[in-house]
Amino acid sequence: MKHAKTAIDQAEIRLMQSVLYRYLGQLDQVINYGVLGLRLLGIRLPFKPGFHLIIRELALVKGRLLGKNTEQLLYAPPLQNDRVKLMIRIMSELNSVTYNGGNVNLFLFSTLKSLSLTLQYGNSQEAASIYSGYGVLLAVMGDLKGSYQFHKLALKLAETEDRAKYRAGVLFAYGFLGYAWSESFQDVDQWFKKAMEDALRYGDHYQVVLAGTFMYAFKANRDLTELTQKAMEQVSLIKQTNNQYGYSMSFMFINRRLNYLGLTDHQFSLGVSQQTQEQNGGMGIIGSEEQCLKNLRESNSLSGLGVYYKEKMYIHYLYDDYAKALDYLAVSDKYLKYHAGTPYVVECRICNFLVVAANLAGMKGEVRKKAIQRLKREYKYVKAWSSYCPENFQHLQYLLQAELARIEEKKDQALQYYELAAETAFFGMKRWSMNWPPKCF
Repeated sequence: MKHAKTAIDQAEIRLMQSVLYRYLGQLDQVINYGVLGLRLLGIRLPFKPGFHLIIRELALVKGRLLGKNTEQLLYAPPLQNDRVKLMIRIMSELNSVTYNGGNVNLFLFSTLKSLSLTLQYGNSQEAASIYSGYGVLLAVMGDLKGSYQFHKLALKLAETEDRAKYRAGVLFAYGFLGYAWSESFQDVDQWFKKAMEDALRYGDHYQVVLAGTFMYAFKANRDLTELTQKAMEQVSLIKQTNNQYGYSMSFMFINRRLNYLGLTDHQFSLGVSQQTQEQNGGMGIIGSEEQCLKNLRESNSLSGLGVYYKEKMYIHYLYDDYAKALDYLAVSDKYLKYHAGTPYVVECRICNFLVVAANLAGMKGEVRKKAIQRLKREYKYVKAWSSYCPENFQHLQYLLQAELARIEEKKDQALQYYELAAETAFFGMKRWSMNWPPKCF
């Protein structure tokens, strides 16, 4: 740093440090050096921006978007200001990790700031990533239709060769946070495969990790063994990147299916020992839950920690240990906000509902009243998703309606909804019914 004479030179070094730590999966360091770089350029960005700053930037962006359609945004003039270009490059680094790292406020602020500068100065090479980030923001806010439109815009912008190195990230976000909500989840993996191809072509190690980790994480398939074997094919690539976040997430996604098959170290565990892996014919990621949690905490992945507690909640529910599942629900709830806009939130809402419903018989008085209120609240989320995209969510709405009818002792109605849930899930090959064991249906 002492040889860098100007603020721009120093900010360039901070950007390089940020990129390096992104490849290593040390998300907190990416944020640290990114924020320091932006401060050198005059953006006094706190590490955790307050909501008032986000509202201010959102209002500015909404004003600048007023009267513009996606076609106009697509063909906006190119950005010429070098200082602004560097600001946007640094914020693009922040945007790539802050959401997964659980710093949602920083993600929202840097996304909005980048978009505001884009609307003011023109489209940069990072424009596709910026509009993709805005699509994520809209999904977090519940505007799934608007989110999908901006993800489509990002996809068009990413087609040009000068933006090719950002294409993998745009493809991944399109699949994970756009297509996933609006189209059939059965073939969402196609976008992760495309992201992987571009990530390998342009040497984007971080997107290799994301695409490899999520390639089959949400794939619908009755044959969990086949699905696990396909997911295992991605592990060697993830290992080569030394990315703790990706390896820990793969550990959970792969080993949860092995648990459903009874192939982990014990009934309630995600852990797989060397001996267990050998008995499984090489399937499973060797490791313990303790090491997984340690890695997630070290990489400051609050979303990843939420996934862990959600998985533990469901495993205990699956094996009829409802009381322990409820304990995990209480912990999982603390991380729910970090799943906003992602498919994780769907799994959480369904798990939450099922676990509370399973424990309802032992509740009385005010506790039972609050539990029923929660069931109805969780149901409203699923009903809204079902109205937006029946192909993905209608079977889940039927399942929750069946449970509510059962609780109200409306047996005939409950049976009718259970049958509808099973029919639309299995014959429609929907995601959730295939990804989870048949207990749900």
